[in-house]
Amino acid sequence: MRRIVLPALIVKSPHAAAMVQGVPLLDGRKVYKTVEVRGARCRTAYRGAAAIFASNAYDLSVEQHYTWFGAWSSQSDKRRNVKLTTEQDHHFRAWSQYTHAWRYSLLGFVRLTDCIDGKKLDFDGKAMRALHIGATDFRSDWSDPDAPSVYLKVEPLAERQAADGPKFSAACYGCVVQSPPHNATACHVNWQTVSLREIDVPLNVQQEIRPWPQK
Repeated sequence: MRRIVLPALIVKSPHAAAMVQGVPLLDGRKVYKTVEVRGARCRTAYRGAAAIFASNAYDLSVEQHYTWFGAWSSQSDKRRNVKLTTEQDHHFRAWSQYTHAWRYSLLGFVRLTDCIDGKKLDFDGKAMRALHIGATDFRSDWSDPDAPSVYLKVEPLAERQAADGPKFSAACYGCVVQSPPHNATACHVNWQTVSLREIDVPLNVQQEIRPWPQK
């Protein structure tokens, strides 16, 4: 069976699901994570389809983050202090825990549309604020003027409906093909090259894959 090579990111499961599936609000709407914040080594000229895998680790601080982000997204006046109801608390925590069913496996695909270097932006400016809101960082807690980030702008392309997809350990080029295998702890925080069966990559995603890896 033909295999398809494309770039991938491995992300904590609530972040991954927020990019691909969207965060479900109680009123039926969904809000998406449209920006992924990474270090300088994730700077890339690539534009096109990328695979999103959920990492194996579960972080209670990320669960807490999405509980409050969900409540903030639900209120009409974003200038007000966030008020979290008991129902919202239970709902968003349950959603975060549900996303961990996809741990270390393919959750879906996004379209990378831009890569913005934080060094070129006014740290306190509107553009920086907009990027952090897109990253679900509505309080701008992840800003660091001493270590400017790279901001990857993404759009959802396709999601896996069930947590039965390819495991990252079986798809990662650096783990499976490279000899000797790369250091997963050091390398998996950056862009990775993955090889997936054609059947695991929807046609609309295949049509948006560009040459990878880049020189």
